[in-house]
Amino acid sequence: MALRESKIFRGIGYGLVSVAVLSAVAHIVQIALSGGWNESYRSAKLIRWTYGGAMVVVVFGVVVGLVGLCFFLKSRWQRAQRP
Repeated sequence: MALRESKIFRGIGYGLVSVAVLSAVAHIVQIALSGGWNESYRSAKLIRWTYGGAMVVVVFGVVVGLVGLCFFLKSRWQRAQRP
C-alpha cells in the first residue's frame, strides 16, 4: 500500500491544509475587524485585494457552506424517512 493511500497520511494532509486555511481566514478577520478594511495586499496571482473585500468573500463562503450543509442534511433526512 502506497503512503498516499494511507488514511493516516490523508488525515494529516487535510489537517495541515485546514490549519493553513483557518489561519489565513483568522488573519483576514483580525485585520478587517481592527479597522484595516481599506488596507490592500496582493494575492498569489497579483490581484489587488482589500481586507474588507476578503472579509466579504469569507462570509459569503461560510453562508454558502451552511446552505449546502442544510441541503445535504435535508436529503439525508428524507432518505432515512423512506420505508
